[in-house]
Amino acid sequence: YQAYKKSISFCWKSVVSTSHTFFILRLVLCLFGAVLPILGTKLSALLIDTITYTVAFKADFINEIKPFLVLLIGILLINVFNRSVDTLILFFTTLHKDLMQNSLKKTISRRASEIDLSYFDCAEFYDQLQDINANTPYIADTIFEIIDLFRYAIQFIILLSIMARASIVLTLLLIISVIPSVVTQNSQLSAMYDFDIAHYGMQRKMHYISNLFVSREFAKDIRCYNVCEWLLEKYQGLFKEFIRNKAKKSWKFSIKSIAFSLLPEIATILFFGYLIYRIYLGANTVGDFIYYQGIASQITACIITVIYYLGRIKDGNARIINFLNFMDTKSRLREMGNLEVPNRVFEIEFQNVHFRYDENREEILKGVS
Repeated sequence: YQAYKKSISFCWKSVVSTSHTFFILRLVLCLFGAVLPILGTKLSALLIDTITYTVAFKADFINEIKPFLVLLIGILLINVFNRSVDTLILFFTTLHKDLMQNSLKKTISRRASEIDLSYFDCAEFYDQLQDINANTPYIADTIFEIIDLFRYAIQFIILLSIMARASIVLTLLLIISVIPSVVTQNSQLSAMYDFDIAHYGMQRKMHYISNLFVSREFAKDIRCYNVCEWLLEKYQGLFKEFIRNKAKKSWKFSIKSIAFSLLPEIATILFFGYLIYRIYLGANTVGDFIYYQGIASQITACIITVIYYLGRIKDGNARIINFLNFMDTKSRLREMGNLEVPNRVFEIEFQNVHFRYDENREEILKGVS
């Protein structure tokens, strides 16, 4: 709980400090985006009922054209607004993410320049630093996923209240049936992230070998010593082991996900069967069927999205905690020593310096001053 609380506090401060304007605009647009699809579904249902009434009672289409036009124009406007909202959300998100990544990279660079140079001799610390640098886009994504989660939570509450009017039991059954497959998929994402972290050293080795071929510094050595095939063999060996272990881990989750994905389909069929029975009894109309069909699709998509975002946020939380732990790294000289280190460039003076690698070898420096 404390880790999530710390992460959310960091996300809130980061997103607001980078741009108040983008944050407020995006939040308002997300609220509109939560309501507009529901209104569009309702208007479509009313349109179906109007058509059914006109056909059933053989009403004069010309005299009844006004309701058709009003509903069609309403659906058109809602679709236009909905697309506009999605486009604007994407626009503001893209710009805000760039600002976020820039801020994170500056923070990492500033902190890396403050801590002791001796940290860079530790392979574990160096891997952590490289991982944090690579994760700045994911951290920015997590911040905006938390905001999106707020949007889908509001949409879910509205959809749930609408669905419950038809049948509370079948609505709960539909919700419960979606959860296992989505949880399995999110567990897979989390497991894959843990796998990547555990095998980051192997990935770094593969990245290092592949960079040798495009580095001007090593181009001559690769040709002179004819080590191209040898290096490729090393790379392929690492890659085969990496991909074999990753496929083995993800395959188990994939089988579970396929099995659990049948549950929502069964629950949806039961719900629609119940609606058809109510239409037969005269309790609902064909428009109601279309309306609840759209609501059921939206609530299923909403649940999947919410649980997906929860998994993504859990994944992102691990990256944020890793980032915050790096920021808490203490510089032994500047922050843990007894003397204050002035923030200026030092001059080093050598007087009569002698140096040899071991006692049995000649000195390579003699009386250097």
